[in-house]
Order: sequence, then C-alpha cells, then structure tokens
Amino acid sequence: MNIDPCSDLEAAIEEAERLRQQGNLYGAYMAYAEILKALLMRCPQHLSMGAGLLVVHSIADLSLLFGDFEASDYFLMGAIGLCERAGNRVRADFARLKQIQMAIDRGRLLYAEDLLQQMAAPVGRGSAIPTTPDELDQWEQRYGEQVRDQRDRTVLLAHIYLTKGRLLAALGQYGHALLLLQRGLIHAEPQELDESWPDLARQTAMPLKLAIANAYFEKGDLADSKDWTEKIWEQMNPQRERWFYIRWLELSGKQHLLCGELGLALKRFQEILDLCGCLGSQQAVLRATLNLVNVLILLNQNSLAKDYLVGAQEDAAATNDPVLQQRVQLLMRLTEARQIWLDPASVTDYRQMPRSPQSNRPPDTSISPPQRIQSANYLALFNDRVLEFHYQLSQFGVLAATDVLSQLQATFQSADSQLIQTKLKILQGILAYYDGVEHQTQNPAFSREKLRWAASLFSEVRPILGEQGLKPELWQVLRFLGWCWQRSQFPSADIDALGDEANQLLQTMTDSLSPEDQAVYLLNKWTASEEYIAGEITQLQHLHNSLAKSRWPVRWWRRWRLIRQLYALMEYIDRYKDALAKRTISGKDISFRYGYSRFWETFLLHPQYRVTLSFLVLPDRVFVVRNWRFHLDFFVVLTTRLDVRNTVKQWHETATSFNRQRRQLMAAERSRSLTLNRRMTRDFMDSQTVDGDEPTLTQLTDDAKAIASYLAKHLTIPELLDGLPSKTNAITIVPDDILHGFPFGAIAHEGRYLVERFALSINYESTSSNLFVQSLSHQSDRALVVGISDGIETIPPLPAVKRELEQIEGWLNDRKIQWSKLVNQDAQKLAVLHALSDAAFLHIACHGKFEHNRPDYSGLVLMSDEQKIDILSLRELSDLNLSGLHHITLSSCWSADHFILPGRWVISLPETLWRSGAQSILGCLWEVYDEFAVAFMQEFYQQLTQHQRDKALQLTQIKCINGKLSGSGTTHPGNPIYWAGFSLYGDYHRLDLLRNRRSHLSSFKLF
Repeated sequence: MNIDPCSDLEAAIEEAERLRQQGNLYGAYMAYAEILKALLMRCPQHLSMGAGLLVVHSIADLSLLFGDFEASDYFLMGAIGLCERAGNRVRADFARLKQIQMAIDRGRLLYAEDLLQQMAAPVGRGSAIPTTPDELDQWEQRYGEQVRDQRDRTVLLAHIYLTKGRLLAALGQYGHALLLLQRGLIHAEPQELDESWPDLARQTAMPLKLAIANAYFEKGDLADSKDWTEKIWEQMNPQRERWFYIRWLELSGKQHLLCGELGLALKRFQEILDLCGCLGSQQAVLRATLNLVNVLILLNQNSLAKDYLVGAQEDAAATNDPVLQQRVQLLMRLTEARQIWLDPASVTDYRQMPRSPQSNRPPDTSISPPQRIQSANYLALFNDRVLEFHYQLSQFGVLAATDVLSQLQATFQSADSQLIQTKLKILQGILAYYDGVEHQTQNPAFSREKLRWAASLFSEVRPILGEQGLKPELWQVLRFLGWCWQRSQFPSADIDALGDEANQLLQTMTDSLSPEDQAVYLLNKWTASEEYIAGEITQLQHLHNSLAKSRWPVRWWRRWRLIRQLYALMEYIDRYKDALAKRTISGKDISFRYGYSRFWETFLLHPQYRVTLSFLVLPDRVFVVRNWRFHLDFFVVLTTRLDVRNTVKQWHETATSFNRQRRQLMAAERSRSLTLNRRMTRDFMDSQTVDGDEPTLTQLTDDAKAIASYLAKHLTIPELLDGLPSKTNAITIVPDDILHGFPFGAIAHEGRYLVERFALSINYESTSSNLFVQSLSHQSDRALVVGISDGIETIPPLPAVKRELEQIEGWLNDRKIQWSKLVNQDAQKLAVLHALSDAAFLHIACHGKFEHNRPDYSGLVLMSDEQKIDILSLRELSDLNLSGLHHITLSSCWSADHFILPGRWVISLPETLWRSGAQSILGCLWEVYDEFAVAFMQEFYQQLTQHQRDKALQLTQIKCINGKLSGSGTTHPGNPIYWAGFSLYGDYHRLDLLRNRRSHLSSFKLF
C-alpha cells in the first residue's frame, strides 16, 4: 500500500474498502492488517478515532475468513492495551468485543466469557445481561450512565447484544439468545431513515440477522429460520458482501439438508467451495470442503468424499488448527465405516467369503475412537458427538455407543432446542434397537422389551419430525420403526404401509437431485425390506456360529432350525419381489404373504443332479443360497452393490463398443456399395465384414473373458462350484439386481465355460414350483404367429421378419401343429389379445419400446388401423393369463434387458411374461446378428426335439463355442459376444408338445 496510514488514515481505509467491495477480501485483509500494524507502532492515538475502530472491526471480521487468529488476536490485544492506557475504555471495550466474537468463532467459549468479565461494564458470568424485555430496559439505562455518548452507546449495545447473543446460542440457550439478538437489531438499524446513525452500529445488522436465522435453525424452528433467510437475501449484495453471502449460503445449505432438499444443499455447498477458492483463503476452502464432504457422505458419494478429504488432510496440517485436523480425521474414518453403520443389524460375519482385492476394505476396528473436538456452535458440537456415536456403532461397539449417548444426554439434555431433544430420543431408540437385536438369540425377553421401547420412542418423535419437515430424520425413524415392527411380528399391512411411507419420503428427497446424483444416492440406499433382510441374515450367521459350540443333539436341532429360518427368508424375498414387481407394473397396492408352503419340496424334492444358486445383492454384501436335494446353506460375499454393477456395466460396454464399430463399418460398406439389392438385416451389417477386423474382435473377446473372470472371483463363484455334488449337471440361477443382465454361461471355470459343464437356466424365485414339478399342459393345440415388418411412424421397417416367419411356419408344419398368422395391419392389439386366449404357441416379431419409469408405455410395438404405433404394454401383459404358453423366445436385440428400479424390483419383458404365467422364455441380453440369430434358433429348436429346454440351450451354445453352428454367417461363433447373451428363464423341463399334441411351443421374437 502506497498510502501512509498515519498521514492519511481515511484514504488508507478507503483503499482497503475498495478492495473489499471488489470481492478481493484477501487484499482487503492484508491492507487492514498493514494499517493496524502502522497505527499500533507509529500513531496509536488514531485508534481512539472512529476510523481506527473501523480498522479493528474489519481486521477481526476478516481474520475468521483467513484463519489468521493468532495474529489478529495479537493486534486486538495491542489495541485494547493502548486504549486502556489512554483512558478510553469505550474504545477498549469495542476492541475487546471484537476479540470475544473471534473467540466464539473459534469455539473458545470459556475464554470468551472471561473476556466479557474484563469489560468496563461487565456482561459475562458474574453479571449476566437480563433476559426479559423489562429488565433489559433497566439494564440499558444503567449501562447508559457509564457510556454517556449516544453514538458510542449505540455502537457498543449493538455489538454487546450480538456478542452475548451468539455466546448464549453457542451454549444452547437459544430462547435467551434470540431475545438479545433481536434487541441488538433495534440498535443496529434505526426505525426511520437516520443518516446520523453510526456506521459501526449499522454494520452489525447483517451479522445479527444471520445469527438470528442461525439460532432459529439450531433451535428447530425451521419456518422462522427460513423467513429470516429470505429477508436477508432481499437485503444482501452478494458481490459487495461476499463473506456474509458465504455465511448465508452455508445456512441455506444446512436448511435444505435438514429438510431433505438434497439437490439444493449440494448446490449451495459446491458454490461455497467455488467462492472460497476464488478468495484465496485456505482456511475458508478447508471449512467449505468439510461441509461439502458431509453432504457427499449423505449422498453415498463416498469415493468423491474421500478424494476431497485426502487433499483436506494436507491443508489441515498446514493450518496447524487441531480442530480442523481432528474433524478431517473423523470424517475420513466415517467414510470407511459408513457402509456398515448404515446396516441396522451389522455384526461380525461368521460365514463370509473373502473380498476381492479390489473391493473396499472394511473399517479398521483396531483404530481408536475419534477425539472430541470443539465446535463454533452448539448444534455443530452436538453433531460431532452424534458422529462419534455412529462411529462406535460402526465398530460394533454397543457398550461404547451407550457411554457416548450417556455423555450426550448429560451435556445436551438441558439444551433449549427441540431439534436436539428430538435427535436425542432418536439416538435412544437406535441404541435400544441395536441392543435388542444383539440379545435376540441369547435373551428373547430382554430383546422384546428393548424393541418395544425403541418402537415407542420412534413413534413418539415421528409426528414431531413430520411437523418440522425434517425429512431425512423422519425417513431414518420410519426405517428403524419398520425394523422394530418386523421383529415384533406386527401385521404385514401396517409394515407395508410404513414401508410405502418411507419409500415415498425417500423419493421426495431424491427428486431434488440431478439424475446422475439420484442414481448414486439410491445405489447404496437401504430400503426397509433390505434392512429387515440384513437383520435376518445376521441372525442366521449367529445361529450358524452357535452350531460349532453345541453338542451333538443340540447341534442337530439348531441345524434344522437354521434350515427352516433360511427357507423362510428365501420365501420372504420371493414374495416381496413378486409383490413389488406386480405393484410396479399394475400400479395397484399389492401386499404379500409368505410361509413354509414349499419347504419340503425345496429340501427333499429338489431335482437330484441340479443345484440352485440364489443371489441377493445388498449395498455392502451379496447373500448367496445354495440348494440341492437334502441340502440348503448360505454364504455372505463381502463386496458392494456398486462394485457388482460396475463390473456388469463393463461387460455391456464391451458389447456396445463392438456393435458401435459394426455400425461404423456397415456405413462405410454402404457408402462404397453401388448395388441397392443387398440383403437388409435387422439394423446390422453382415458379420463377415466385422470378422475382417481381427485385432478388434480379438481384443473385445479378451475383454469379455477378463470381465467375466473378474466377476466370478468377485462373487467367489469358484468356491461355490467346488462344493457341489460330483454328479451335478445343471444349475438354476436366481439372480438379483444387475446380475439379471450378466451372462453366467460365459464364466470360465477350470479351463472351460460354465455352460460347457452345466445346463443353465434363470429363475425369478428361489422357491418357485417349476424348480421341482413340470408345469401342467394346456388344452389348446393352436399356434399364433405375429409379425410387424412394415415401418410405423418413426419406427423403421424389419424386412427380415418375413423370412423369419416363414422359417417358424415350416418348423410348425413339420411337427403338424395348427397355426394362424397376424401380420402388420392385421396384428392390431385387440386381435392379438383375442388370439392369445386360445394360443399355446406364439411367435411374434416386432419392435419393443421401453420407458423404465412408465410400464404402461413400455412393451411391444404393434400397428393400429391408421398405421400408427400401438403399444401392447407391460401393464396389459401383466393382466393376462399366459399360463397356456409353454415357451417364449425373445431372440432379438436387448429382448431380455432388465431395468433396475429403486425399491429392489426388476422390470423386464421376461419377468412380466413369466409372472403372467408363461412357463419359460428365451431372451438375449444385447444385440445379435441377423444371420447368427436365425442359425442359433434353428439349432435350438432342433435340440428341443430330444432334450429339456435348458439342455437344448446348452448344446446349442456348445456348438457355437466349438465353431460347429452351421449357417451362422461368422467364422467366430465361439466368441461369447455372439452366444452368451441368450438365457433361458423359467421352466427348464421338456416341452410337452414334442411328446404329444396337447401343448405347444411358443416363440416370441422382439426387435
């Protein structure tokens, strides 16, 4: 700075203020620091002037932003000493008030109270300011006798009320704090326009309003807090008042977060980080980063949160601020532990398969609990302790969590905040639930009492949270209440209604996020039923662990009890998925019931040489059940839903890149071709053209094999297969979540593809009757063939459909099966629905349309009278009785694609058709070549004549692997990208129509 503050103090301050108004807060801070340093060393007499007080005021405010507390405190102490020696106690009190405010910002509350005691008119512990309006009037009158100058008195009273009000708020005395803060606003802003009102008093108006809004927020009066926040926004100039704008953004973000407006909260904290980065304040950037990390952890974006925290660790070490360093450490540990403490009943797993080396490591239980850290406000202090409580639970430390809760109650029970008191009751309920779960096996009576108490606490706070609009807290309470009801065997209708309320609340919170953030947020979000299932898995693990410690007679009984409980859980999962799928498709409220209806079938009548592998993908683990005759067991694979989804996604990306290149080559071929009579395919080029690109094909094949191998190891498939009976020749897989989209046959095991060793089929239920008993025949002996080859509006034509229909007609004629045909405009929706009622065989070739969130707009594309698009929707298909259809083949591109929706259900054509009664479906998970599809289906149909459905598919795929599929149109039929996408869903038994005329094959083709 070129201006000499001693010679022209006002000009120096004007230059510093210019920098401040331009948004250059760091430049303004350095300018004010230089001015104050010059005044202290060369012209201390200027500190008694109004301009000198402005310097003290500004340096104290800006020090918070840049974290330069020690230097600022040193400057303020010097100013106080000089003013006191000059006999100017008013100026000394003003500087001391700024020092106190800085101490409050640092969380040094006892030090702040001691400083208040040192003022000329003490307002600290020994002579606290009154807390009623009448007493305040009398106190101000007495204070006015000591400070006779009206302007000085106005300035000091505004700052005293701001300081004392903030201190009371930091101590949890919000009612008294609000009274003082609002009283201070009277001195900060004149009721009428008054140009003589002191600027130093006016400058407290914005801090007072922000403090009032924050006090209402921490007290739990969100409506009043939002009202004040809106008023502040109307009066604020974000460009000129950059620091106040940052504080406003922080408060607004916290409000949005507490109300479940997650997208707006994320936006606010990201904006704060961007602003602080531009200011050049490492301290402000660090604080903004930690606020953002809290939101990211809540949104399940743990990897991104860790990335921020890695940088924050270095920044915190550079600041030498132990508070920030400890907060970074706590958040880092919580990101590691979050996956476990989100699970309501997580304890040490006793039947765990090892994790993949690439999967997330479990938290280190050997590390010590996080140290307690100070906070600048009462609610932040409380939330830090709550994080410690959850940390202890994440380390399975119920007793340690009990100690933390006792300390929380002793410290915060008297807080003047409904928000804190409500949260304390929630923590009591959480701890009671954990305690009840832990003792459920050893002490059932004690467990029931704990669960009842937990349920009563959650029921008590439930309406309060609803009135306050605290959606995340209410969602958590609904989850825990649902778990209590599940374990206490409440009526299923009540539990379903509670789950629907929780899911609706979750959807409301999710709607505020961008589509990308929604996907990540919901990815690892536990639904109510998932959490109940996790608790049941834990009980199974406890029971299994007790087997090894039991004597022989008791061990036999516990083993039998384990099998019964395991089956009950399997059937619960089946019925739950069935109800959710039907509810999603139909839009109706469908409840479910379950029991031991097929227990003996599962345990005793399971096919002798067949094994059923059932998967359940939870956010932090995969639950696997193995079943063969006289055997039922389970395993827990420690991996995450995110890891599993990413792996399957990579497989589909490989197939997509393969097809993308194929289209590019097709376009190049067409541009070079001069003939127009080249055979049209189903949107794809001849495979011979692609076969010429050997390097690309080889690379894609290697990539596909590597991904399949990785997933197999990730799910510990080799360990699961090694324990199977030696004569096992068939496997029925019940996948879950994204595993519906993975080709299990492409997994390599002991040097061969899995499909080379086992006939594979896919089912949607672990306890489905078609696993044990062949479906009954249908009386009809007629077949229906439907095809849409013409283009409809924006839908392109399918020229190959005609040849496809001719092939299937020939196949039917060879087997003397009667058939009728509906093609193009004759294949209207009503005509197809009418013909389906008497059809045992269906072949339909058409386009498909999918909108995963609109089942009534997703389905088969048919043609109306006006040659317009007419959708035979999933909802309409779900209302049909398709039990007469014995087999459906979806041999076209993406015909078996599944959409994963929030709430743990899968929506797809195969599932919809299967749940509507169709016995089995053959579908493909990705695009297929026209020539290859025709050859594949010809071979599959021929194999059906002599073998079971799954065996027919196995033999067809083995021919592909061995390069013996005739007419495939490719020299590389063994590439898994060609054959691995075909999967058989449902009944795997022989088709009756190949043994007699009473039942028929149905083939369904979708493009």
